[in-house]
Amino acid sequence: MNQDAKKQQVLQKIVDAFSAETFPRGVELFIFSANHIFDAKAAAAALDYENWNQIPQEALIKNRDRISYLTGPGSAFCYLHF
Repeated sequence: MNQDAKKQQVLQKIVDAFSAETFPRGVELFIFSANHIFDAKAAAAALDYENWNQIPQEALIKNRDRISYLTGPGSAFCYLHF
């Protein structure tokens, strides 16, 4: 098995392992102080996809500086994409 096939196999295992991980509804996605720096509700809406692997890369890139303000549940959901 070549390197690319091994990488694909590992990536597929990660996707399969976390495929049931859904968007954390009913919890704050960003820490409270984030609202003083940016519109946390708008940023959360931009990342609101049913599954972590559906978040468009463009949304993550656009919100990359805001990702450091994620709460625990928000981090667990969004960091899976990276």
